[in-house]
Amino acid sequence: MRIFVTGGSGFIGKSLVPVLLSRGHELLILTRAGGGGQTHKNLTAVVGDLNEPSTFRDALRSFATSCSVHLAWQGLPDYSFENCRNNLLAGLNLFKMLRETGCKKVVAVGTCWEYEGLSGIVHEGDVGSSLNLFASFKLALKQVGDGFLNSPDSNFVWARPFFVYGPEQRPTALIPTVFRSLNLNEIPSIQRAEAVNDFVHVDDVAVAIATLAEVDGTRGVYNIGSGEPRAVWEVVNQIARRLKHAEVYERREKSLDGAFWASTQRIMELGWKPRFDFQQGVSQTLSTWLRQAA
Repeated sequence: MRIFVTGGSGFIGKSLVPVLLSRGHELLILTRAGGGGQTHKNLTAVVGDLNEPSTFRDALRSFATSCSVHLAWQGLPDYSFENCRNNLLAGLNLFKMLRETGCKKVVAVGTCWEYEGLSGIVHEGDVGSSLNLFASFKLALKQVGDGFLNSPDSNFVWARPFFVYGPEQRPTALIPTVFRSLNLNEIPSIQRAEAVNDFVHVDDVAVAIATLAEVDGTRGVYNIGSGEPRAVWEVVNQIARRLKHAEVYERREKSLDGAFWASTQRIMELGWKPRFDFQQGVSQTLSTWLRQAA
């Protein structure tokens, strides 16, 4: 399959690109400069900007893409109106170009915050009752994709990853922040240890997105998560155990009020399931950071 990828040098993209290449696909990667650090005989990088479609239109036409994976959302962690608006417009321009160039399938990535305001297990048809600005703009992009790219001979897929973690995660996120503190024998500053999230390893997310691209007939929304509610205090204690540090929190009941986690039945019907349980995923992530720090 010939797949066009945006955001290939980002957090999820760095895991997705090797997965797609290992499965024999030919890739065209949109990058702002260079090849994003990855080279392969089946990988071609085009320097361009989503806000300037003319910079990569010719390359996309000549590549004759059969599927596109849209990961890019530039500027994070800037969740301002201006940045969200710019990314929405970039996505709309991309969708228009993909349709014009005959792309038959688009897999775009949303956010689990589209469920904000709900509690308990959430299914793909659920919509949150109190969306933040970022989730509102993501949902707007999904709505346009649904109406513009779904047709009898083309499919639009919307992937909703939950709380993705892994070695390339942004340093200000929970797990890298806790790791840095405990690795210095400091107690991490946690505002809501009782908060519950659905944590999923980035490599599992990459395989899920590759599956959505490859399987014929997929369209609509697919949750990508572990399907397990996990409290922040459990995360902190797991990191502490891996670092041979005393546990920070006493064990307690999980507070599930206002927490949500993924129903994964729909994507598991495609043959996907997480390869990492949380203990394995944290161990792999921390081992990478410890090697880098050595």
